[in-house]
Amino acid sequence: MLDMHRPGHRAMVETAEKDAPPMPGGNMQRQDTSLTDAQKRAFQQNEADFAKLEEQMRSVEEAATARLSASGLEFDEDRRNCYLCLCSGFESSGSSTRPSTRCANCPHQMTRHAGHQ
Repeated sequence: MLDMHRPGHRAMVETAEKDAPPMPGGNMQRQDTSLTDAQKRAFQQNEADFAKLEEQMRSVEEAATARLSASGLEFDEDRRNCYLCLCSGFESSGSSTRPSTRCANCPHQMTRHAGHQ
């Protein structure tokens, strides 16, 4: 196992990172000539689908916030309130080295809380 605190290992990792080919889709603006046309189309379609999903999530969040506000609950996005329960706000249930998308204060995912984007 590589240990980044050992000089020889750090140099191996830095060399491997420098020589590694770019990750497909890592920067959609860059033209990567190593991708096939089918792979490029797949990434473009994925990008379009995720853009649609983000718009749908914004719409659902706006409706959820309005619904809860109309019922007398006010949201504080800095606190990252849950749309599904009265938890004290989103906190990752993971550690700093292994964050989790599950809330430590309730059983809901990060995406079910205000201000997750």
